[in-house]
Amino acid sequence: MPPVTAELLAQNKRLVARDYRNRRVGDFLKELHLTEGRGTGIPTIKKAMEVNGSPAPVLETDDQCTYFLTVLPVHELASVEASVEGVEASVEVSDIASSMAPLLRYCNLPRTRKEILTHLGLAYHTTNYSRHILPGIQHGWLAMTDSDKPNSPFQRYVVTEKGKTWLSEHDEES
Repeated sequence: MPPVTAELLAQNKRLVARDYRNRRVGDFLKELHLTEGRGTGIPTIKKAMEVNGSPAPVLETDDQCTYFLTVLPVHELASVEASVEGVEASVEVSDIASSMAPLLRYCNLPRTRKEILTHLGLAYHTTNYSRHILPGIQHGWLAMTDSDKPNSPFQRYVVTEKGKTWLSEHDEES
């Protein structure tokens, strides 16, 4: 690690290491373009932050070099993007929930994949299984009657206790 002092950081100069702790790790990171060379990651960080449009990183140390602190401020649009992603995820869950209620009601008795898809007015196709039945299994709302043989032609799907609970809560909201 190069001798990084508060004075050097303030000057915003290029830092070059003369002594290396682990040459192989440095070479590996350089090949992956994660650093620009041994001990010169700070300019790479600054450039990446600038290209991203993020505020400049805050780099500090004390005079005795007992610590080195790097603060990478969050881009101002990051919280907006996270909010949009959260809304999209909740809309997706809402879509699953609206299509799941009739399916769960129908599966009070064990039903085949074909029976379920026909009841929902859908073609007997893998895509429809993946979009409508599989999410119920993944959420734990539906169970396979023969879970040891998921591809069995005698496979049936039935609503679970968790599914019944969800259904009663969902019916109350409606």
